[in-house]
Amino acid sequence: MKLDLIATLEPEWNPLVQDLRSELDRLDVCFVLFFRGESGGQIPNFIQAAVLGEDGLQIECASDEFLEEPLSSSTKQVLKDLGWKEPGEDSPNYHIWLEPNRPNNDLVARFMVLTLRDAHRADSSLDYYLQY
Repeated sequence: MKLDLIATLEPEWNPLVQDLRSELDRLDVCFVLFFRGESGGQIPNFIQAAVLGEDGLQIECASDEFLEEPLSSSTKQVLKDLGWKEPGEDSPNYHIWLEPNRPNNDLVARFMVLTLRDAHRADSSLDYYLQY
């Protein structure tokens, strides 16, 4: 998880960062943030977080397996550049496992928003909803 680009998030992203941080602070099992991807297709794209083990956390974002249209090659490259592991045996999605001594929830929320902005080309007026 590359955290150095977090400082580039503009202030207009703060409401979404705060929403995600609040969800991470009270996370019991998992939550999913759904949003419309680049293609705006009928099947929404997603980024999610799930508690694993004692205080461990796995964050994931959708791979081609769950989307109507495949992710662009540039999106896949940005995901790799940000430190997301490619889909495979561990997960069918792009994923990052964070150990119990993981970064604080504010940094995790900012990283998730950075992924939405840079990999998925979302803007701060992103239309999203959360599901538990």
